[in-house]
Amino acid sequence: MIESYYWKECLRRSGTKLRKWQDQQRWSAQSITLFERELLIAFFCIRRIREFHKLTDSCASQKVGARVYRNNGVRVDLSNRFKIERLYELGLGRKAQLTLSFTANQLIHCFIIITVFGENGTPQGVLVSSDYERNKCLYHFSLRDLLRAVQSVVGDRVTHVHMRRHPKTADMEIISIC
Repeated sequence: MIESYYWKECLRRSGTKLRKWQDQQRWSAQSITLFERELLIAFFCIRRIREFHKLTDSCASQKVGARVYRNNGVRVDLSNRFKIERLYELGLGRKAQLTLSFTANQLIHCFIIITVFGENGTPQGVLVSSDYERNKCLYHFSLRDLLRAVQSVVGDRVTHVHMRRHPKTADMEIISIC
C-alpha cells in the first residue's frame, strides 16, 4: 500500500524536528506546545503504520522504557490535571517496559502531557497519562527512548507478509510480517 509511504515520511520529518529540539535550551510556551504536538504526530504516524501492517513483527513488538507512577487515590480531572505532585506517588516510581502500541496510545490520547526539562534547559522527556489511564498511572518517557522508537520504525522494512485464509470466516489473516 502506497499510503503507508506518506505516513512513514511524516514520521521521518517528525523525528528530524524532535532530534533538533533535543538540544534547544530556551523554551517559550509556544515552542513547548509545538514540541509536544510533534511528539503526538510522530506516535500517531507509528500507530497508523502499524494498522497498515507495515511494521515487521520484531519492530512492532519492541518495548519502550518508562517510569510508572501510581495514582494516589485522588481523581484526576480538568481542574487538577497539572498538579501531578498531588495526584501521583512521584517518589515511588517503578521501571517498566511498555509496548510500542501502548506507548503510542498514551501519547495520542493524553489527558496529561508535561515536558520534563533537564538542569541545562533541554527536554529530557515527557510525563503522560491518557484519558483512560489518568486515574491509574502517570508515565515518564525519556526523549531518548521515544526517539529510539521513532528511528526504529522509520528504518523498518517489511519484506514478507505471511497470510492464510481463516478456515471458518474465509477472511485473510496475517500470520507474520518479516
